[in-house]
Amino acid sequence: MTAFERYLERRVALVPARRTVLPTRYTNIVHAYQAVQPWSADQSRLLYAGFETRDACDIVVRDMATGMEQALAASTHFDLHTAASQRWVLDDSAVLFRESDGRGGVRRSLVRLEAPEVLEHVRELDGWDAREAIDRGRTISCSRRGEGGVLSEVSLFDLETRKHRILFNAEDVASSVIHGEKPNAGGLGFQHTVASGDGRRVFFKLDVPNPTGAPMPVERSFHAFDMVSGKFTDFGGAVLGHPAWIDERHIANIEKTRDGVDHRWLVSMDVETGEMLRLTTLAIEGPGHPCVSPDGARLVSDSFTTDGMRSRIYLLDFASGDLRELDCLDHLSKAQSGFYDPHVITRVHPHPTWSPDGRSIIGNCNFGGTRLGLVVWDGLDGG
Repeated sequence: MTAFERYLERRVALVPARRTVLPTRYTNIVHAYQAVQPWSADQSRLLYAGFETRDACDIVVRDMATGMEQALAASTHFDLHTAASQRWVLDDSAVLFRESDGRGGVRRSLVRLEAPEVLEHVRELDGWDAREAIDRGRTISCSRRGEGGVLSEVSLFDLETRKHRILFNAEDVASSVIHGEKPNAGGLGFQHTVASGDGRRVFFKLDVPNPTGAPMPVERSFHAFDMVSGKFTDFGGAVLGHPAWIDERHIANIEKTRDGVDHRWLVSMDVETGEMLRLTTLAIEGPGHPCVSPDGARLVSDSFTTDGMRSRIYLLDFASGDLRELDCLDHLSKAQSGFYDPHVITRVHPHPTWSPDGRSIIGNCNFGGTRLGLVVWDGLDGG
């Protein structure tokens, strides 16, 4: 039984959040934005985007013991969205990221640490949205939107053999999870595909096209697919596309409700039964980005305050059922080196992420209202 399943077994009531002051360490890493997956598995290296302006970013690896930084593909400058899309792959020997293809589209490229100046274009991922890396970065969960007579598909991509294992396509989904009048399978699209750690299940968002031809889909719903049973589980359209696997059966996500006010709730989703369960009494503001500790015993998430000027960091401990507010960060509101429009208040997404040993959390913040950088919360041993 996992830590989360034990939590569900004895859970009798939701508990409100309490304020806890933890050591907040504003690092000396400024002009930086953390990667999708910032830590190497042995925690010796940190991966992030280093920048001077939005369109002049480097992919940076920092040695945590020496503080030395190395820019990968240093002769190439990337935009921030590209540089922050990076993740460790192939047992932390390489970095996979998304970059512009120079024609208005994107492509996936690979840089190996043994050859830091060489960019490898992973052509087999052209047209695919590559999401979660599992199996020590050897396998990537992917989806692509169909076009030119090709149906939308979801796959697991082997980064060593460069081959896709197709799990299902739009036709499979149309016949299995969509009730009532069947839409044209050729118009269905997939997004936010995230595989469980054991590679057995995939969570994804389904877009059903608007019959009027309008660009926005008429329906967006979320589903899980079990590769062993071939079963699809339907969660409806009330959740957002920021899932995090708690264990091999449960996903943490954000539920959106509208009762005159737009509320969002931290929930768990059972991929076998389709049941959704609110984990806290707290209605959060903003999108929220839950992240589960490596041992599956704790969950951290960010949440914007109502005025949109700050972001609260919450920690839920499954062993005690305790919900704590770790911090409340200010948002970036001034331009720095042309990075943001100086006349527009821009919110920084902290995206709190656990270290591999589960003893600290790293996230994005701003320094003095003018500089992006990285912040660390320490002292999290055992909650």
